[in-house]
Amino acid sequence: MAMKAYNEQDHREALLLRRLKFLLSYPSALIQSLPNKKAFREVILEKLRHPPWEMMKKSKDYDDWLCSLVKADCWQPFAARTLERERWGVFANILNIALYEILWCRELTTEEEWRRIHPWLHLPLDDHVMEHLHQLDPAMFPSSSWFPSNVTEERYMKVQRAARVLASRLKQPAIWFEDAWSLYQ
Repeated sequence: MAMKAYNEQDHREALLLRRLKFLLSYPSALIQSLPNKKAFREVILEKLRHPPWEMMKKSKDYDDWLCSLVKADCWQPFAARTLERERWGVFANILNIALYEILWCRELTTEEEWRRIHPWLHLPLDDHVMEHLHQLDPAMFPSSSWFPSNVTEERYMKVQRAARVLASRLKQPAIWFEDAWSLYQ
């Protein structure tokens, strides 16, 4: 392969690919259960290559975009069981982690876009995060158990909305609740 000088688009593509490779190399059960990680990475790359950040003006715009992404049929080949059983617990989680990693580095967004989008990011939901939310507000999060299969869109969005309410009350972005995954494992 002949070497060439890379342009800005090539650089952005490389940064996105680097984040996805890093994410998909992590030895979690969620990631390791995926068949054909390389093909999965290509699908995510295609879906996130041209995100509509500039068109998003409020959290509902982000929610609608992310939900349409999670509802896409492109995840079918990667479902260990059935897509409907894993859509909101497995694929939404992986997308949320990927989006946070991609946006956090701020090499793929402007500072202004990051500040606007940061409070809208959805939490990757697992037992660690749910237990953390439960401890912070047992009334809002009565159960700390979370199973990645059989999560419905309704339950997923209910938890995301409640996390935003709690985050607002605590004067922090909701995505910070994801720190429980790192801190309490």
